[in-house]
Amino acid sequence: MQYLVTGIKEVDFKNDKDEQIKGTRLYFIYQDDFDETVTGSLAESKWFTPRQIEKLGVDLKSLINKKVDFITNLKGQIIKIVQEQEK
Repeated sequence: MQYLVTGIKEVDFKNDKDEQIKGTRLYFIYQDDFDETVTGSLAESKWFTPRQIEKLGVDLKSLINKKVDFITNLKGQIIKIVQEQEK
């Protein structure tokens, strides 16, 4: 399935429990051809910690307005992001 990355949001703050929260939210849209109740595109996002981004080995900002595919493990966690031209 292809996804169009539409934006990112980097966050770095302390929550109510004084814990440091740092990460990046990746926003994307896609067409779900298997759900007949959907017309048009769906919009979703995924949260990544700095460690996850490091493991991915990709600059998330460089993916904005690019078509990508997400490779996931058996738990549904994104373990690789492949840009369309890399296939």
